Amino acid sequence: MSTRFPPSSAAVAQAPGLKRRQRPFVGRLRGGALPYILGGDHAITYPVMLAYEGAKPITLVQFDAHIDYRDDALGVRYGHGNVMRRCRELPWVEKIISIGIRSSRTRKVDFDDNQAAGNVIIPAWDIHKMSNDELAAMLPQGKDVYISFDIDGMDPSIAPGTGTPEVGGLGYEQARFILERLCAKNKIVGFDLVELNPFLDPCQITALLASQMMVDVAGFLYHD
Repeated sequence: MSTRFPPSSAAVAQAPGLKRRQRPFVGRLRGGALPYILGGDHAITYPVMLAYEGAKPITLVQFDAHIDYRDDALGVRYGHGNVMRRCRELPWVEKIISIGIRSSRTRKVDFDDNQAAGNVIIPAWDIHKMSNDELAAMLPQGKDVYISFDIDGMDPSIAPGTGTPEVGGLGYEQARFILERLCAKNKIVGFDLVELNPFLDPCQITALLASQMMVDVAGFLYHD
């Protein structure tokens, strides 16, 4: 597996810390480990995805309230608002499936670019109306899947501890069902849960939810 950056001098010039953040994952992937990451800023997903260069094509499944597909946000190109766009530009990321999208601040140009790249968006309001069978039919099967779980994909009534909450998000049972199906029908090559900020939640229910989701995924992956 190669460790070089994708052919973009801008990546090195604008975000010199990316290679440092990428490096630990390369060695672990070579050793057969499955990256399992808990963190803050969603931007961390991009340096993790860089480490998969040379792997089979990856379907990136994003749980999120936002599509994170801006090309440039106030001069920033490698932040949490750009992360899915930067990941989709990698040749080994064949598609992004975004689950729980509902932000009213999504710009039309970013939505159009997202769709032109062949990505799939499953809005939260559609999920609320779907049966489990209808929802399962929209999920990937037989793919190498990386799951990036932004905690703001969940409803703020159960996950207030995040920087950009949006009303109308997923419930725990909905997210658990989707995660279970993804793990059962695909090869999971990595998982991150991001944008958790305990300081914004004095009751700590967001941290409780996040820890439960990570335990659930571990169980789905490694149960007998």
